[in-house]
Amino acid sequence: MYIFEDDTISADNPKKLKNRKSIRDAFKDGKAFFKLFHDVVSPQCAISCGGPVGKITGETGTLGMFGKLRNNEASRPIEEIIVAISSGHVLETGADAFVPRIGKVGKCMWPVHAANNMFDVSVIKIDPHLINSLQRFILDEKVTLMQISHEDLENRRVFKFGATTGRTDGFVTTVDDFELFGKKVLVIRPKRSTCSENKFSDEGDSGAIVLTRKDEQLHAVGVIYGDCFDVREFKSLHGNESIAVFLLDALHRFKTANQQEILLDKI
Repeated sequence: MYIFEDDTISADNPKKLKNRKSIRDAFKDGKAFFKLFHDVVSPQCAISCGGPVGKITGETGTLGMFGKLRNNEASRPIEEIIVAISSGHVLETGADAFVPRIGKVGKCMWPVHAANNMFDVSVIKIDPHLINSLQRFILDEKVTLMQISHEDLENRRVFKFGATTGRTDGFVTTVDDFELFGKKVLVIRPKRSTCSENKFSDEGDSGAIVLTRKDEQLHAVGVIYGDCFDVREFKSLHGNESIAVFLLDALHRFKTANQQEILLDKI
C-alpha cells in the first residue's frame, strides 16, 4: 500500500510519525510505503530547474538550478533563503522574477546591472511560501563545482537543460583562444554542427547550467549566456555555437561582492 503525504510537514514531525506507526500497525499483513505527494504528481505549471524565468515585461531565460544562501562566516546555510540561478542578463537587483502562467516567484538580488551582463549570474530569492512547490531536480544528482583545466575542457562533451530546447549535447571548442572583454568564456558547438538549424542553445535558454561528466562526477562548469551570433566580436565557425560563462568565476564574484555564498542543490 502506498501512502501519499503532505510535503509541507517535516519528516520527523511527531504527529506524522505517530500516524505512520498507526498505519503500519493496522496493515500488518502487507507493506506500507510512504511517498511525498509532490514527488508523485507534478503540476503542469511549475517553478522548475530547467524551466523559464524572467521579467513580466521582458524575454525569459532559464532557471538553471537552485541553492541555499550562506553567510561567509557561517558554517551552515541560511535555511529559509532558497535562491535560483539564471544568466546575468536575464534579471538585475530589485527586479521581480516571474514564471509564465504562475506569476511572481521571487526577487532578484544580483547583479546590479543586467543589460549585456555576460560574466555574472542572476541570483533570485524565491518567495518562502513557494519553496515547498519547487521542482528542484532534473537528474537528482549532486554536482561538483571546481575549475577544470583548459586542456581537459577542450573538445569535452557537455550538455544542458534549457527552457526552450530542453536537453542538448555539445562539445567545448576553441576559437583562436577566444575571449570577450578580456575574459575567457566557453564556446560550445552542438553535437551535430553540420545542420544550420541545430543549436546547443536558443532564445530562452540563457541561464541553463552547462554540465559535463569527469572522473565519475557531474561537474557544473558554465552558464549559458546566448548564441555567438549575438556578439559582434565573435566570428562563428558554423553560426550555431553558444557562449557560456564560467560558473565558478561568476559565483566567486557574487561571494566577494555580497559576503554570501551559494550552496548549490542537486540538479
